[in-house]
Amino acid sequence: SPLGSSACRPREELVPAILETHPISQPSYLKENYTNASDVSGIFMVAYDEGRLYLAIRVIDDVFSQPFQGSDLLRGDSIVVSLDTDLPGDFYEQANNLDDYRVGLSPGDFSSLPPEAYIWVPQETTGDEISIASSKTSNGYTIEAAIPWWNFQNFEVRDGKAIGFDVSINDKDFLEERELAISFSPHLDWNDPTSFGTLVLLDTTKVTGD
Repeated sequence: SPLGSSACRPREELVPAILETHPISQPSYLKENYTNASDVSGIFMVAYDEGRLYLAIRVIDDVFSQPFQGSDLLRGDSIVVSLDTDLPGDFYEQANNLDDYRVGLSPGDFSSLPPEAYIWVPQETTGDEISIASSKTSNGYTIEAAIPWWNFQNFEVRDGKAIGFDVSINDKDFLEERELAISFSPHLDWNDPTSFGTLVLLDTTKVTGD
């Protein structure tokens, strides 16, 4: 079972939290198209073990639409996970480099297209080794994903490790491609890792005494 979860806080704050839900509510891309939380919003939880990072995301979306696959999946209703895996090494670096990652998670279309993952940054590749499950709800969808740590080059999993982190929701509605995106981080710019939040890995077995 997963060892623990994370603190998810703005970049300047490092406040531990255990299995909290975190809101995805900040307009970050095409902000002018945002209306309210019933149009699109979400919450997420994070956990980990020595082999994988686990995410559970619940999305509220009044109009679901995902006709895209592969590198284009972000054009439809989908999730983008952003990570800076060497936070101390380049805390003030405002451009993506080889330790920064952008991972897409698609719920599929609940018909002919299955859930899938895709990695755009630092190098484009399919996310075939990322396990994904999704389900449609009455007002949106849910995604659960397990991302093997080996996808992140030279990453060492340890209790108390801090990494840059964000979860975003792409929303398409009735348009030809995504109408907007909302994020956990209030000032997210996918091309600027200093705008990510902070994820702190916590070994909850040490907290609970198990």
